Amino acid sequence: MEYMKKNRTPSPSSIHKQAASPHESAIRNLLLSPVTHLILIIAAGAAVYGNTFGVPFVLDDVTSIYGNPVVRDFKLAFKPRVVGDLSFALNYLFGRTDVTGYHLVNLLIHLINGGLVYCLVSLLRKSPCFPINHEADDYRLIPFFTALLFICHPVQTQAVTYISQRVASLATLFYLGTLVVWLAARYAATRKVRILLYGTAFGTALLAMATKEIAFTLPLTILMLEYIFFGGPLRRLVVPAALFSLAAATIPAAFMVQTGGKGGLLVLLARLATPTNVISRADYFLTQLRVQVTYLRLLVLPAGQNLDYDYPVSHVLFSLPVLASLALILAILSCAVYLVVRARRNEQPDLRLIGFGILWFFITLSVESSLIPLQDVIFEHRLYLPSVGLFVAFVTALMTARRYLNNRKAAAGALVIPALISAVLLSAVATAARNEIWKDEVTLWEDVVVKSPAKVRAHGSLGSAYQRRGLYDAAAREYQTAIQLDQNDPANYNNLGTIYHLQQKWGDAVPMYRKALGLDPANVKARYNLGTVLTKLGMYSEAEAELREVIRLKPDYDAAHNALGIVYAKLLRNGDAVAEFEKAARLNPGNKEAANNFLALSKALKGEPRLH
Repeated sequence: MEYMKKNRTPSPSSIHKQAASPHESAIRNLLLSPVTHLILIIAAGAAVYGNTFGVPFVLDDVTSIYGNPVVRDFKLAFKPRVVGDLSFALNYLFGRTDVTGYHLVNLLIHLINGGLVYCLVSLLRKSPCFPINHEADDYRLIPFFTALLFICHPVQTQAVTYISQRVASLATLFYLGTLVVWLAARYAATRKVRILLYGTAFGTALLAMATKEIAFTLPLTILMLEYIFFGGPLRRLVVPAALFSLAAATIPAAFMVQTGGKGGLLVLLARLATPTNVISRADYFLTQLRVQVTYLRLLVLPAGQNLDYDYPVSHVLFSLPVLASLALILAILSCAVYLVVRARRNEQPDLRLIGFGILWFFITLSVESSLIPLQDVIFEHRLYLPSVGLFVAFVTALMTARRYLNNRKAAAGALVIPALISAVLLSAVATAARNEIWKDEVTLWEDVVVKSPAKVRAHGSLGSAYQRRGLYDAAAREYQTAIQLDQNDPANYNNLGTIYHLQQKWGDAVPMYRKALGLDPANVKARYNLGTVLTKLGMYSEAEAELREVIRLKPDYDAAHNALGIVYAKLLRNGDAVAEFEKAARLNPGNKEAANNFLALSKALKGEPRLH
């Protein structure tokens, strides 16, 4: 049997000591209206992210969007994250590489998620376990402040402002949407509507799975929601558990299709169980114990936010930081379980929400922060979905304290709402300030370098930002620092050689390119750069050898064909030069230099200048 609503006497905090005037009642109803709440949530989100529309592509954006052929020529296929790729492809179709459209979509997704958080908490507080006074002011304010904190908290900036991390916010949209539709089905008046809504929930679950792997926990979250808020016999959960587990199975299935299905599921599991070349599974798990505590700290005190943390890897369980983190996590989880068990026994709905929120945090974080090693041990965008649970628990705990204090110490209870408003305002100010740092790639990477001074990628990325700004001396310093930190990374040698190349320091550029090729002989870009600088130095035979090797490694490299044509022209091998210019122009009709070289040399040779 499901829990039935009890005819419990409303708490004293929900009873007005004296009747309010009609005017006061109208204002109160307006302030507590869901429509007003949703308008304020949307307005808050638009305000704190209104300064992000010019934020450039950074880090993964370049490979995931700017230079991703999947986005430029999208084809629908059964593969991981296909829904995210589709969203980027649509952005590219309508706006090419103009970042404004990408940020507009990211913000729209974030605002929708704020509305879904509001709807989710509102529907949870209407479950049968809540008393008849669930429409009291305190209960109506819980979803409002939860959604406001979710929208305004600065830890969300990386999932919203960092364009390629749309996959996290978009997966969250379908994740939350599934739960909202599922709850709506539980309250549906007719069987027909209920079945339609359950089918819709299954569809949004499939979309979540096809957006990002964090959706894998959705079946467990639904089972937890049913157990905590609705109860009833476990057998009634068999069908939804089977359906949503089937939806979750599309994630490993998509990976198997992507890898050609060689070996089937066992091979996939073996791959997941194999340590990466960066960090072992055991070390990753030990590190994540500390990372999860860092995540909790960021949600409580979002100071020192960083795009690219230089987070030390843990190797030993019996070290003070790891053991202390493990003890704290176990204590929080034990508290959450205790609250849920106690709430079910004593029918205390507030404790259900608090326990549910805490368990949500750890369950939804588990995919990226447990046993599957990822190259980067910490990223703030991984908190986007888990943060919902802690915001629910935090606001519910404060509102519960308010009701308790109102019956014993009203002056203290009166401080809760102002404290929540202050938390929202401080979060909004911090988010706007954090987005100011994101507005310029130089200020963003300078911020990272200050906070992660020993991180190679930070210095390399700052060097690239300086290079694009034309600040070559500053770029060279950053690349040199990156090389000092890691002498086995070919990218920074190539980048430093490029700076010398741009400064026309040909002799200094050559050893940098050769060093890069010594570390990575298949580095096409470094070999092409070496060929072009050898041409500048008049070393045509060596330049020819390098460029021919580039073309062997990458036959469709149009710039290499054009560069080889220039070498042939210097060697007076005009027929070969014309052939290379023509090939470059044919491979890339947009290569104007190759087309002009072909036409100019053909005309000089008094032939028929014609491109096929």
